[in-house]
Amino acid sequence: SKHFFYAFSKTTNLYKFCSDCEIKTSAYKKDYKNIIRQITVYGFNLKLENLTFVITGSINNFKNRDEMVEFIENHGGKTTSSVSSKINFLINNDINSTSSKNKTAKELGIKIITEDELIEMTK
Repeated sequence: SKHFFYAFSKTTNLYKFCSDCEIKTSAYKKDYKNIIRQITVYGFNLKLENLTFVITGSINNFKNRDEMVEFIENHGGKTTSSVSSKINFLINNDINSTSSKNKTAKELGIKIITEDELIEMTK
């Protein structure tokens, strides 16, 4: 699968890099939506775009949390550290955990998913 990242410089450029091909594109910030369309056209997987996740509990499919965060970001998603009404999913391999994050997510009606479900969302 293709992995990419994009980042704004402090001035005006958006840089896009692809790890398994020699694509490097720059464009002005005003063309951000066009660049996102180009990324999609080139076959990049943005299935987690506009979704925010909180990670808690043990990790099974990734080396560590940083690797999971990178996976989410490579698919267009974001992560944060605390559960609030602004997130879309809580990732916890123990869905029945009585942790405070699980309790808060349930109270707010936020779906709790496992790593396997996260990976499935990107296919």
